[in-house]
Amino acid sequence: GLDPMMKFIPEHITKAAFAEYGETLEGAAEAIWQFNKAIVDATFDLIPAVKPQIAMYEQFGIPGLIAFKKTVDYCKEKDLVVIGDIKRGDIGSTADMYAKEAFIRYNADAVTVNPYMGLDAVKPFLDYADKGVIILCRTSNPHSGDLQNLVADGRPLYEHVALLADENVELHCGQRVRVTGGPFQGIEGILTKIKGVFRRKVVVHIEGVAIVSAPTIDSRLIEPIKE
Repeated sequence: GLDPMMKFIPEHITKAAFAEYGETLEGAAEAIWQFNKAIVDATFDLIPAVKPQIAMYEQFGIPGLIAFKKTVDYCKEKDLVVIGDIKRGDIGSTADMYAKEAFIRYNADAVTVNPYMGLDAVKPFLDYADKGVIILCRTSNPHSGDLQNLVADGRPLYEHVALLADENVELHCGQRVRVTGGPFQGIEGILTKIKGVFRRKVVVHIEGVAIVSAPTIDSRLIEPIKE
């Protein structure tokens, strides 16, 4: 995760950026970019992918978005898969533009999306056949159960999300399930329930954010499905 916060950026990087651009949005964005670059330089030969969280960049306005784009471009130069952690969840033309922003403007390889407005919020992203889509399903934040655990037709809501993905997403590389990072009560049971929804074999990871549909996603993100 490339989720920069100013308080965690080494002082020498911040000082250099502020010396050049002042204590401005441009200065903050430059510090973020230099910090990200240093992280990527130190890790690109050890990791397959990065996941920058766009809100961490949006808070610094246009300069922050420029830093986001520079980060994405640099990671791809290093042959890393870039997962845009955007968690968009709107519909119609707005969802179309969010997908265009992520895949065309920023050239992310995959994105995170919020499906709780229904399939309409996901489909515009799925229309990009060469990209990956990570769909929130059961998350680990303290109040996720307020909605995700509500039972309808004998299933908690998060199982209906998994079922929606299984019924509507055409996959060419198996199904991948991710549950938001961090331990939470009943993790094994939750994963078992999610796996039980799918008609296809699945690979389960206790990190990331939920169900990845990836029609032709980069092979570096694919792991063999074991019996």
